[in-house]
Amino acid sequence: MYAVGTIETARHRGVGTAATWACVTAAEAWGCRTVVLQSSEMGFGVYRAMGFETVVNYARYRLGH
Repeated sequence: MYAVGTIETARHRGVGTAATWACVTAAEAWGCRTVVLQSSEMGFGVYRAMGFETVVNYARYRLGH
């Protein structure tokens, strides 16, 4: 699951959580047993509260300067 976001004026109203649950529900209906997402720092607490668990943290490395 990627790019779940909420515009600033709609934040803190459960919109992102509802969109995420809709994706989870659809995945379950399609027979999926696992849902994977990437989270921004802003969304991390929301997903944690929903019951998602951290499996791996990504590291970024920039070549050059």
